[in-house]
Amino acid sequence: MKGLVVSMSTWPAIALLCSWVAFAHAAASPAAVPTDPGHELAAFLDPIETLQGRFSQMTQGGDGRPRQLTGVFYVHRPGRFRWEYRRPYEQTIITDGHRLMIYDRDLAQLTIRPLDEAASSTGPAALLSSSRPIESLFVIRRLAATDPGLRWFELVPRAADGEAEFERLRLALDDHGLRRMDVIDRLGNRTEIAFEAIEYDAAIDDDLFDLAPPPGTDVIDETVQ
Repeated sequence: MKGLVVSMSTWPAIALLCSWVAFAHAAASPAAVPTDPGHELAAFLDPIETLQGRFSQMTQGGDGRPRQLTGVFYVHRPGRFRWEYRRPYEQTIITDGHRLMIYDRDLAQLTIRPLDEAASSTGPAALLSSSRPIESLFVIRRLAATDPGLRWFELVPRAADGEAEFERLRLALDDHGLRRMDVIDRLGNRTEIAFEAIEYDAAIDDDLFDLAPPPGTDVIDETVQ
């Protein structure tokens, strides 16, 4: 039996990704970009309503063997996203602003958790709706240029040891928005994600942020007392 592509303990990296994709939209012109890395990154946070596109994810596990997964994502601010793996496994991660839902087709299992218990104050779900400045949540620094046309930033959570859900992440932006994200979790595992065919402010059906599993699905609903 196959395990979850993204377990309940590793979903925050994906949610953080969606929150950043939702904000990283219009870039300032090169001459207008601030020199402070936090302000420079904030210059990309042009509020938008919806976002959708395709992704390719490469995960480097503790055994050293890489796994590549591909799929699509949808974001509707504030607080709603759908992250859908299509190959080589099928798994869907959804938040509707209140709940976190993970559906694994191979396992015929749907897990539902309250969203406020699934993320800390510095976690990705908080970033989706928080009005706090990004610099109050992360230590941000600009990395040396390695790819033409891309600007790389490293973000380290300001949370106390043991509270953050990941060790650090790196973002690559160009003049159109987010292009890459690398996440290092607390166990040293690395996840690299590349984006393509991104659409901003296109209509998204609200039904995408709900999930009705097929008959026979094992539903584990932690929101029911």
